[in-house]
Amino acid sequence: MEKIQIVEMANHFLYLPLYYAQHHKFFGYLPPQYDLEIIQAQPSTDRAALRMLLNGEYGTENIKFAVCDPVPLLTMPAQSDRKPALLASLITNSAIWAFDKDSPAVRTIADLGNFENVISFGQGSTTYAIARRITGPHGAERIISVNPGEEFLALREVTNAIALSPDILKASQIASLDEHFKIILPIGSTKEYNNVMVTALISRQDVISAHPDLIQGLLRALQRSSIIVRCGFDDVIEFAAKRFNQGKSQVSAALDAANRTLVFPVNIAVQKHQWESACEAYYESLPDNLRGDSKSINDAYDRVVMPFLGLAQEAIRFELGQMIGRPMPQAGKRKWYNEPQLQVVVGIALGMIVGSFVYWLAGLLLLLASISLLATTVAIGRALEIKRPSLLALHYGLYLLTLPLIWYALEGTNEGGRYTAASLIAALYIADVVLVKVKR
Repeated sequence: MEKIQIVEMANHFLYLPLYYAQHHKFFGYLPPQYDLEIIQAQPSTDRAALRMLLNGEYGTENIKFAVCDPVPLLTMPAQSDRKPALLASLITNSAIWAFDKDSPAVRTIADLGNFENVISFGQGSTTYAIARRITGPHGAERIISVNPGEEFLALREVTNAIALSPDILKASQIASLDEHFKIILPIGSTKEYNNVMVTALISRQDVISAHPDLIQGLLRALQRSSIIVRCGFDDVIEFAAKRFNQGKSQVSAALDAANRTLVFPVNIAVQKHQWESACEAYYESLPDNLRGDSKSINDAYDRVVMPFLGLAQEAIRFELGQMIGRPMPQAGKRKWYNEPQLQVVVGIALGMIVGSFVYWLAGLLLLLASISLLATTVAIGRALEIKRPSLLALHYGLYLLTLPLIWYALEGTNEGGRYTAASLIAALYIADVVLVKVKR
């Protein structure tokens, strides 16, 4: 079994769709030869996660994916043989909240600039980029950088400060214990950070070429998980409560807060306007000499996003098909097993060929019996709407298994054996219906 690693920026509650998919073994979408493991970047920054994916350093050879903010790619040196590929959006609104003690709510990013200090994660993180934008080009000394998980402790110790954090679960827990502690501004509600992609699934172009089935399965699993988590079903709450060792009420409150700011996308495909907004916000946080323009943003999109957009779109079509109860056609050239009418024609033609061979061997009676059973086989296939090739092979395979039993049921010399053969034929057709229904 091949070990594949996904490096995440840190262990975040808002990465719940990834964790939920892993908990459910990626819903059976991954090929069986892969074993996926989630590891954390060292240090806990987006840039570190991207470096571990792209730089090919010793000990990172199993890392094929990163879950983090992708915009640092704009200023990272390109690797000629390990080119990035942005596959899916996992968080599509700025999942950062501004917290304080006793301060009234504010309405804009500019209002946050009135605080003396801004607590954020280290340089290279999304919160640091937002802090730079709040404090302005010459306000870096006002930023207090801490490790993930330490921002709320620092807020208790620093006066006239706000803390920027994506940890809405921890915030919900603290707010339930301290009525003075509260969210003063969801960053995702501001015009600067609304509808902005802040977390994505990133891979490399060589990984896509070498592991296409893995890519397809992982994207399908994340698309399904994103929808389920956004719906906030009971099993999602229970899973998150156990994984993060929190009460269900805190998990439910955190998930509600995330959903109010539309953190989890219904559609995991990377939208160009979300990419542009993320890049513009990132450039705003940089010194003037490091900022790019709209051309560099568009060039990056055409290079890193656009060639791989169809992979996420296929996953979306597939999952929508599952939700409405009918498999959707594969992207690209349609296969014969996706066309019901053609499936019936091919099935009948196959039956006639087999039946002719049977007639040559055993006579007209067996030919008529074969065609009769073929009609039953096709009818069962249409009734069950079999589209998957593996189930289709099982379905017609069971039909072919009945041919020697038909012969014995009609031509056998032992009456008990003929009845047994007839019973086995009936059992095979019952098994066909049951197996296909279970495997669907």
